[in-house]
Amino acid sequence: MKYTALSLLLLLTACGAEPSNSSSGNNGFVQDEVPGNNGGPDEPGNNGQVIELSLTEPTEGAVLTNSLVVVRGAITGTDEVLVAGTEARVENGEFVASLLLQDGTQTVTVAAGSKTATVSFTVDAQGPRIVVNSPPRGAFVDASRESEVVVRGFVEDAGGDVASATFNGEPLTLADDGTFEVVLTPRRGVNSLRIEAQDDAGNGSSAQRGLIYGDFAPVEGRAWNALTLETGTTLFPVIEEAILAAIDRETIDALIHQYGGGVDGLEILGVDFGEVDIVLEPRNGRLRARIWVYDLRIDVRITQDIMLTDIVLTGSVLADPAELSTDVYVSATPDGSIRASLGNARVTLTNFDLEIDGVLDVLANWLEDWIGTLAEDVLVNVVSKVVVDELFDPALLERGIEILGHRIDLSVLLTYMAIDENGVTVVADMETPPEAVMAGHEAPGVYTTEHETPFGRGERDVQLAFSDDFVNKVLFQFWRGGVLDIDFADLKGEDGVVSEQLTVQRFALIAGRDLLDHADPDTPVGIRMKHALPPIIAFEDGQVRVDMADVLVDLYIDDGTATRFATVALAMTLFIEITVTEDGPQLNFRTEASADLDDEPLFDMDDHTIEATIAALLETLPAIVGSQGLNSFFNLDGADVLGLYLTGGDVKVGDGYVTYDVGIDHR
Repeated sequence: MKYTALSLLLLLTACGAEPSNSSSGNNGFVQDEVPGNNGGPDEPGNNGQVIELSLTEPTEGAVLTNSLVVVRGAITGTDEVLVAGTEARVENGEFVASLLLQDGTQTVTVAAGSKTATVSFTVDAQGPRIVVNSPPRGAFVDASRESEVVVRGFVEDAGGDVASATFNGEPLTLADDGTFEVVLTPRRGVNSLRIEAQDDAGNGSSAQRGLIYGDFAPVEGRAWNALTLETGTTLFPVIEEAILAAIDRETIDALIHQYGGGVDGLEILGVDFGEVDIVLEPRNGRLRARIWVYDLRIDVRITQDIMLTDIVLTGSVLADPAELSTDVYVSATPDGSIRASLGNARVTLTNFDLEIDGVLDVLANWLEDWIGTLAEDVLVNVVSKVVVDELFDPALLERGIEILGHRIDLSVLLTYMAIDENGVTVVADMETPPEAVMAGHEAPGVYTTEHETPFGRGERDVQLAFSDDFVNKVLFQFWRGGVLDIDFADLKGEDGVVSEQLTVQRFALIAGRDLLDHADPDTPVGIRMKHALPPIIAFEDGQVRVDMADVLVDLYIDDGTATRFATVALAMTLFIEITVTEDGPQLNFRTEASADLDDEPLFDMDDHTIEATIAALLETLPAIVGSQGLNSFFNLDGADVLGLYLTGGDVKVGDGYVTYDVGIDHR
């Protein structure tokens, strides 16, 4: 354990020692300036006896592996003994004192009257000091410019020699002055660099860095082939059912009155019909929509001037059914939007009849033409509003995703759309508006990968695929804006994962009792997590892997001053297994983490204990992000179209995409 001068001063004060006016020796402690080890001639002590002094612990040249050094020996003739300027406890002819010493060679002088004794020894309680000079923390390495990364730094040990060192688990060669240089061929994605060292006394230490290696797209650029959608023919009956549910009698009745009310001499008195049916048939380059209205009955009043006489006829026009067939043309526009239009509309009136007494043949023909035109206008309008305007609404391409209470809007840009007898295929890019990438962390661009668009095979309802580049871009935008930099204080409460009882008293058991010197025991301890690098998603080997390196965790005294007492660097990998249920996608998490004590500004602490504690604490991160963030990737805002929703299905992860082979139903 290492201690500061402030800790020592408090310890001395607690022991009742008075500061000495003498100068400091080479061990950093105040002591009497008495020449030689034996001083002058024997003199009587405070009990009238001759003072005799001898040191028994520690022994000359010893190597001690604890910062708390016990100095003891024998004394006669006095009960006033100073050990390195600190009053020792004397009892039954023995003196004892405890000193807190830094690593390195130490010399301690014991004085009783004019008698002195000196012992030199080595303290080696801490592991070697490891410094990584390059790469810097949060490094981006462009694969188009560099194929290798040079890792440079040095290892030193104040208490002795460095016995061994490793780089990512492999032996690391140190120069005579402790420096090292490693040429690394990084893999694409996140690379974690970890150096570990051990000294002759068995003390270990570590240091770590992270970097992202690969290709980077401009921050404001697109994520290419971000989304893929494929449907089979089994999807269309479900869509037909959803469309029928959206067509109510009031809509058709209103449309008939709207389109039939502008004809001179004709008044619509009422509309009635039976069932309505619709069929969507995928054809090469288009959808064929067919709609039937059965038992259509339109009650009319006809006023005609025949032979200078007004003739008023009242009755009904009937068709069973009135049938419309029309083509729906859907395509991607050059700006990435969606275009849908109708063409080749044709109406057939089956079993057409007139229940109007006295109607002339010429009027009957006119009525049949009129009802045919009316039916075409009405049914084309139904298809246009329900199928075109809702099912192919361009607004569907504007989405929003929320993480930890923050929202990012994005645009889906269609690059490919094809309709054939087997269904529909859509490929889309994704981009975010310029204002979404402002402020926050700096980076040369968004990490990108190279994958082929995953077209499906065989019969399916719907295959929906998200590329890792799509999720990486979304995470990058949240990282760039600082959204992923979490203060755990914001996560406390009934729905939080951090205990309200994380206090200085409790944390002192981990960080060391010196923490109690800086705050009252009941003062809360705060935790802030800052990402020096954005998380990187990889869809491979049947699971989602999220790599996070150079995550800096600040520990601070939460008393209004936010006094930081430690920073721990964390490298973490989050593994996610995805299953789909009727309630939607479910995410199951597993984590792997390593930690390194990066800085300790107030006092020195046990590296291994604090590192293990923070690594264990950060295992709660999946619960944090899973409950408030990552699930939203698979529940895109406003995805409900005509009441359609995804049902349970299979999830396939690999080759840069997470793909759902799912069914679609309507509510």
